[in-house]
Amino acid sequence: MKTRFHISFVLAALLFLIPLTPLTSLASGSPLPVVSPSPIHVTLQDAMIQETTAASGIGMNSAILNGTANPMNTSATVFFEWGLTTAYGSTLAASPSNVTGNTPVAVSANLTGLAPGATYHFRIGATNPCGTAYGADQSFSTSVPPVPTLSQWGLIALGVLLVITATVSIQKWRVGV
Repeated sequence: MKTRFHISFVLAALLFLIPLTPLTSLASGSPLPVVSPSPIHVTLQDAMIQETTAASGIGMNSAILNGTANPMNTSATVFFEWGLTTAYGSTLAASPSNVTGNTPVAVSANLTGLAPGATYHFRIGATNPCGTAYGADQSFSTSVPPVPTLSQWGLIALGVLLVITATVSIQKWRVGV
């Protein structure tokens, strides 16, 4: 029993003293370089998770941008970047704009004033005290105005004819012809 305690005490004392004395090479007697452990790098993407999901409610002049944000036990401000290219150029606050916790939160933003028949790019972004991280790029195309059908063209032509006829009739009535 005493031997085990004595050996454990001696090993603990040696382990405690090792960092205090420089290690030397047995061959040359010169001090060995001290190697410190490499730091662990945690990126912002590891600290927050965003996912850009497909746009919905796409019309001629509007769309709803969608995504999820998981701030991973922090608080984050969520937004969307959008534009005609992947350079984006515009930002829009998400709803909700502030998320907290450790579960994915669905966010969205209503985008209006778009040009018909154009392709737009967007991505989700989130900012917390560590910085800003982004989701992947998504794109959508706004719809174009419908082309009138043959029957609609007929109604349009009939309407124009009635307007012209009414205008001519009013002009003849004023003149008294």
